[in-house]
Amino acid sequence: MERIGAGLIFKALKDMNRVWDAIPSYWVIVGHCLNAAMCSPDLQGYFVVHFWITFLTGFGGGTMTSIMMMNHERAPLSILSNHTLAVTYLVCWWLVNHFPRKLVSGMLSRKPCKMLIKACTQLCRAKLIQTRINLAVEMYPNNLIGPLIIGTLCACGGKLTQDTVRLAQGVLVGPHEANVQTYSSRSAFLCALFYLLACKWPATAVMTQEEAFSAMALLLVVHVIAAEWSGRPLDWTLPIVNTLLLVTNIAAPATPLSGPSHRALSKSGSASVLSKS
Repeated sequence: MERIGAGLIFKALKDMNRVWDAIPSYWVIVGHCLNAAMCSPDLQGYFVVHFWITFLTGFGGGTMTSIMMMNHERAPLSILSNHTLAVTYLVCWWLVNHFPRKLVSGMLSRKPCKMLIKACTQLCRAKLIQTRINLAVEMYPNNLIGPLIIGTLCACGGKLTQDTVRLAQGVLVGPHEANVQTYSSRSAFLCALFYLLACKWPATAVMTQEEAFSAMALLLVVHVIAAEWSGRPLDWTLPIVNTLLLVTNIAAPATPLSGPSHRALSKSGSASVLSKS
């Protein structure tokens, strides 16, 4: 019975993979671009900074891992190698932020549209995790850590990049993603770990690449739709991460100060730390 149940699950995942493949990839990218362009509305008055920070929010993970892997044939820098993507993002960014009377951004702020474009982003994250880990496994054979790092950063690098740019501009709200990890980093790590162990690491592989991708994409897409629909975070990563921290006796990150209070503390505290050292 267990074998039959597992077989049905794997068959369902294969069927779901055909559904993912049937969705036109270009329109998934368009939805992702629209979602990224909705970020950082407080910086719209500085259009150059706003364009780049929203672009890096959407494509920072891919950019970061492309630079790290240095394989420009299979992991190229998207904005340099694909003029279609660059133009698509520019058009989406303008429509969201500068279309007259904010008609486009107003429409995208409605719950059904917001769920759709956020689902596109999650599908893009799952696909990027799959392709980056597949390439990393080829480049770094018999290595578990390298592909795991690449798979994690490609799916959360956008949040890390966004926070870094906002920190440089002095407009970061809350702690940096590197200090206190949010759903972005936690889900990236857990999905990368799942995909790697489920289908790429010989000792633990029990799925095909298509089945593992389908399960990962389904989890990310269903979560974001359910979270938007309910208005609650429904963060499935917290119980897992909290359990891992408890078992390994690692304290959860403390929330650091940010903004003006952090800068004031830095001015007074850094001198005392330097004098002690």
